Amino acid sequence: MILFAAEAFDPDDTSDAPRASNAYVSWKDFRVIGLVLLGLGAILYPVYQGMVRKSLEYRSKNNLNAIYKAMQQYMGENDDHYPPAYATSEGSTAPYLQNGKPFVWANLPTIDGGLNPRVSFRCPAADASEVTHTQGGKSAELTYGMYAPLSGLGAGDVESPQNTILIGETSANGALNSFDPTPFLDSAGKPVANDGFLIGFEDSNDAFTGKASAVTRLAYRDTKDGKFDKTNPSRHDGGINFVFADGHMDKFSSEISLLKAISRDGRPTDYGAPWSVPSRSAMRPE
Repeated sequence: MILFAAEAFDPDDTSDAPRASNAYVSWKDFRVIGLVLLGLGAILYPVYQGMVRKSLEYRSKNNLNAIYKAMQQYMGENDDHYPPAYATSEGSTAPYLQNGKPFVWANLPTIDGGLNPRVSFRCPAADASEVTHTQGGKSAELTYGMYAPLSGLGAGDVESPQNTILIGETSANGALNSFDPTPFLDSAGKPVANDGFLIGFEDSNDAFTGKASAVTRLAYRDTKDGKFDKTNPSRHDGGINFVFADGHMDKFSSEISLLKAISRDGRPTDYGAPWSVPSRSAMRPE
C-alpha cells in the first residue's frame, strides 16, 4: 500500500529550483547597521552621562554625611564645640602653612581618623584645580569647606541649626572662575593657594562686618564677577551639596551665595538663613 508519493524533481524547471542563500552582508547593509548603532548611541549617551553624574552626586552626599558624623565625634570629645576652622600663624589670622599647606578642621585626628574608609574628603566630581591640599591623612585632598562663623563655637550657641549651613562644597583659589575675592595672604603677601577649607565673606575671612553681599569659595563656576544665578555651572546638576548644623543635607544653585543683611537701628546685626552669624561667634566684633 502506497502512503504517499514524492513528486519527481525536474532539473530543467527553474521555477521550483532551491535558491542559494547569500552568506555575505552587503556594504549597504553595513551602512544601515552603522546608522542604527549611531542613532542608539546618540540616544543612550546622554542617559549614560546623566547616570554618571547622579552617581558622583550620590558619592558626594555620602562624603558629606560621613564628614558630619566624624565632626560629631570630635564634638562629643570636646565639650560639644565645633572644631577650629584652621590653625593660624602667630600674631596673624592667616593660615599657618607648612610647604604651602594649611592645617585645617579636617586634619584633626578625630575627624580625619573618624572618617568612614569607604568615603573621601574629596568630591568625586571636583576638578583637580579645585582641590585644597592640606596636611596629610585622608584629608590631604579636600573639596569641602567649613562655614567660618561656626569655627570653635559651641553647638548650643547656634540658634537655628536647621537653618545654618555647616559644610559645603568648595573650590580653592578661585579655580574654574569661582568667587574668591578675599584670599588669605601668606607671610610674603601672596595669596594662599590652598584656601578652599573655609567658607568666608567677600570682605573678610575672620570678622562679621554686615557689609558683605556674598559668601566665598563655594564650588560654583564662572562666578568670579560676583554674579550668581541658576545658569552658573557647578559640580552637580542643579547646584552643589551642603550639610547643615543639624545634619540634614540640601542642594542649591549659586544664588544661595547671596547674603540677606538684617539690620536694627540702621546697624547690620546678622545675615539671614542659611548664613546666620551666631551672637557668640568669634567673627563678631568685640
